[in-house]
Amino acid sequence: MYRLGALVGLVTGQTNTVKLGLVLGIVPWVVLLSLALIDGLGDEFFSIKVIGAHVRLLVLIPLIFVCESGVDPRMASFVDWSLRGRCVATRSLPDLEHEIAKIARWKDSWLLEALCLAAAVLAQPLAEQTGAMGISMAPTVGHAIAANSLAAWWWWNICLRLVRFLLLRWFTRLALWSYFLWRVSRLELNLLPNHPDNAGGLGGLDTLHRHFIPMIVAFGALVSASFAEEVVAGTKVFAEVYPLFSMMLVIVLALFLGPVLVFAPKLKAARLRGLRAFRGFAAEYVQHFDDKWLGSVAPNEPLLGTPDIQSLADLANSAQTVRAMRTVPVNPQIVTTYAMGLVLPFLPLLLLKYPIAELATMLLKRLSGL
Repeated sequence: MYRLGALVGLVTGQTNTVKLGLVLGIVPWVVLLSLALIDGLGDEFFSIKVIGAHVRLLVLIPLIFVCESGVDPRMASFVDWSLRGRCVATRSLPDLEHEIAKIARWKDSWLLEALCLAAAVLAQPLAEQTGAMGISMAPTVGHAIAANSLAAWWWWNICLRLVRFLLLRWFTRLALWSYFLWRVSRLELNLLPNHPDNAGGLGGLDTLHRHFIPMIVAFGALVSASFAEEVVAGTKVFAEVYPLFSMMLVIVLALFLGPVLVFAPKLKAARLRGLRAFRGFAAEYVQHFDDKWLGSVAPNEPLLGTPDIQSLADLANSAQTVRAMRTVPVNPQIVTTYAMGLVLPFLPLLLLKYPIAELATMLLKRLSGL
């Protein structure tokens, strides 16, 4: 996929694949629209009954590549600056290079993408029978896109296979990243308890995993659109959205934060080592400070301008940094960020329960306190 995009000029700056995602989403959608107009299904095509088709092609596919373009360079930066530069012990660097080369081969393998494509094609009969990804996934009687139309053939045989292929490809890349982090966690690591990122030097993972937000928004949009189709079809009720959102949040946290938990044991051990070391060091320093400045014999130094007091304050700050070290390499606030990214696509579902005028009135009353 990457080589194809680069060949036709849709990949810029080596990692920017946003143009490729836009083309892969918009072109099939334009063809689908044209075929729907030819079939005389123009009015039905823009109804909420097939909102999932629009979301999958115009939202999900582009956001997959937006996420990829943001995450890939930060993965490389994390490996270069955090792992090679500091966190991995010198004698474990050859093992790190071996893991990097192995993951790079799989990431760039045409065989892996061919397997994803084969799985996307073979999954079509099962998906048509179960409707696993939403009402628009199965050619039911009376559907907005008739089962015997040209638009239906294009949607179920081309568009959906493309969406499944891109999703499988992306999940494969996420699985490779998770496997790589697990392998790194097995190496000898130099984790610094007093590192200012409060993660022993692995704080780059927090910045990196925040760039998964476009994919989380895409997941939320996909599930929200499928749920809207089912509500309109009468197979779901609005109240079911609350447990659905909770389940989605758990899945998102497991997918995007689960991989970084492999560092928790070593971060916890580094924090305990740091606390022990600083307790001993601080006790010795404070004893010397007390003997020098608070003892019975005054030192032959002026009190004003002495660096000892500032050093004592710096020691306290360093000890606080060690105590604040996290046992997971990401800030807990990332959970709130993920939840906000997931809830955003669910907000339009409120229109299925409340008219716009009623929503505006409710909002005005809350803001004014009337």
